[in-house]
Amino acid sequence: SDVLEMTREIRERHKGRKIVAGIDVCQRLSGGALKLAAFEKLLTDYCDSGSNVVLIQKSLRPRARLEDEETTSKDLTAMVEDLNGRFSRADGEFPVQYDEVSGMSLKERLALYLAADVFLLTSIREGLNLMPLEYIYARKSLPHACALPELFLVS
Repeated sequence: SDVLEMTREIRERHKGRKIVAGIDVCQRLSGGALKLAAFEKLLTDYCDSGSNVVLIQKSLRPRARLEDEETTSKDLTAMVEDLNGRFSRADGEFPVQYDEVSGMSLKERLALYLAADVFLLTSIREGLNLMPLEYIYARKSLPHACALPELFLVS
C-alpha cells in the first residue's frame, strides 16, 4: 500500500506527462551526462517546449569515489539547470526533476518504476546492474506490459 500511494503521488505530480525515470550512481561512467544530452535532443526535436515529458533522475551518492562523485554532481547539476531554464513549462514545472540521494529503498524504487512510462539507463561501463530487471519485473502484471520470457520470472 505504501508503494501504491507513492506511485499515485508521482503520477499526480506529473499528470498528463510521460515519465522517463533514471537511477544511476553519480559517477562519470554511469552515463548521466549522456542521458541528459539525449533528453535534451528529445526536448529539442520532438517536444513542445518539454510540456509533455519529464525525466525523474535519481543520482545515488554512496560516497565510494568522492572526487568522481563531486565532479559528476557539478556537471550534472549544471546540465539540469540549463535544461530546466530553457524548457520550463508556462506553469513553472521543469522537464527534469533531479535529486541526489545517498540511497533508495526498494519501496522508493518500486514506486518510481510503477509510475514511469520508460526506464532509461545510459551506463558507459558498469558491472551487473539489476535495476532494468527490477523495472521489468515490477511492471510485469500491468495490463500494457509485454510478456516476459520464463527465464526472468524467478520465484
